[in-house]
Amino acid sequence: LTPKGTIVSHPIREYLGKRIEAVNDNTLKEMMDQKRGSQNKKAITYVNRETGQDSWIFFLSIPSTDWSMGIVLNKREFLKSAEEERQNRIWILVGAMAFFTFLFLIVTRVHTGTGKSLFSAAMAISLICLLGLVSVWFISITSPTDEEDRNIVVFDKTGIEAALYSCFERNPNIIHIPTGVFVQSIDFSSANNVIMTGYIWQKYTSEISGKIVPGIILPEAEDINIEEAYQSKTKAGEQIVGWYFRATLRQQFNYSKYPFDREDVWLRLWHGDLNRNVILTPDFDSYEVIHPAEKPGLEKNFVLEGWEIEDSFFSYRMTPYNTKFGFKDYGAKNSCPELYFNVGVKRNFISPFISDMLPLIVVAILVFGVLMISTKSEQKLGLFGFSTSAVLAYCAALFFVLIVSHVHLRESVAAHGIIYLEYFYFVMYVAILTVSANSILFASDKQFRFIHYKDNIIIKLLYWPAVMLPLLGITLFIFY
Repeated sequence: LTPKGTIVSHPIREYLGKRIEAVNDNTLKEMMDQKRGSQNKKAITYVNRETGQDSWIFFLSIPSTDWSMGIVLNKREFLKSAEEERQNRIWILVGAMAFFTFLFLIVTRVHTGTGKSLFSAAMAISLICLLGLVSVWFISITSPTDEEDRNIVVFDKTGIEAALYSCFERNPNIIHIPTGVFVQSIDFSSANNVIMTGYIWQKYTSEISGKIVPGIILPEAEDINIEEAYQSKTKAGEQIVGWYFRATLRQQFNYSKYPFDREDVWLRLWHGDLNRNVILTPDFDSYEVIHPAEKPGLEKNFVLEGWEIEDSFFSYRMTPYNTKFGFKDYGAKNSCPELYFNVGVKRNFISPFISDMLPLIVVAILVFGVLMISTKSEQKLGLFGFSTSAVLAYCAALFFVLIVSHVHLRESVAAHGIIYLEYFYFVMYVAILTVSANSILFASDKQFRFIHYKDNIIIKLLYWPAVMLPLLGITLFIFY
């Protein structure tokens, strides 16, 4: 900036040579107002109310002139990523669990080997594992996501210029067309198919109106219906064309963390004329607020059965192609990133917990109950009616219940590969087989000290730790 507030350098080229007061940029004006009220501090923190972005702004005078320089840095780019933050929280949790485990082992005096101390230690370890399991779920649910893993997220015109800088350098004559999206409904029709309906519009300035035929392509649509919904012109000669669309989008989703998974449902946008130096840019001016948490571009009271809408945002992704689609010069398509409209969704885990997790909990408790009635005491035999055939019958019935529940899970999710919740079924399968084998060995004439010691007390004490420890280990491995 010059001493009079004239912009000498800025990512948005149309700002150059203008005074800040003459630029239609509320964000830039708010930054300067905050600087004036900061008592000449060289560094301030600025939170953009429209986008929710938290930034550092550094100011420096240029000695050879009276100009001043301001550098704006996004805090998120310099702080730890969401993945690193989640991993650190899990490490702290593991450390706390190890501390309390050793503490309980000391307090319960497990080294004495008495039945009371061993029972207390087994229950303490199982309870700590259970609390650790729930804590990892909570960390996974509450941790933010890294949208930048595949996306160059943009929130304003400055972000667009930064994301497309190299593209503009290679193609100075490239035409950018503001494009907006309004999604009215989303429905998961299968594991990898999403049905989306809504409106898409484009704005053509008077300079390019009539030279380029308006059009939109959704390249990932498997089944699509697009029809022009409206067309109008502003007083400045700008042409606005809007389409209504209903498309079945084929996308690859990752259900490996079911029922604690998150997905990004996206709308990939191309201009209808591929043989042009054209790139689509988000039409931020058509949205009252662009903050992702406010869900811009989505219908009010948006309902997606089984899922919760977290956010929505525009982004760019670089997609290289090894073809020119039959054209001699494929224009900007091979050198510029493509525009995406993303909707972040999080699964509502309450319903899967009741339908899939609750049977597992009940079966685990019943298997433990079957194990507890194993005895050779004549007094207890009359009360429990223990027999190997009865135990095997109970275990077979519980195994059948698990199989039915497991098949229902696979059919409802229809995911490729093994999902997180399936490991719970695998652990319970092993537990049922182990209890069945234990009942046979316990009833045999051969003396197995490990099994016959104090009326099968060792197996009974190890049941819950042997079930909870693998589940905790699997959970830490998948969510880390």
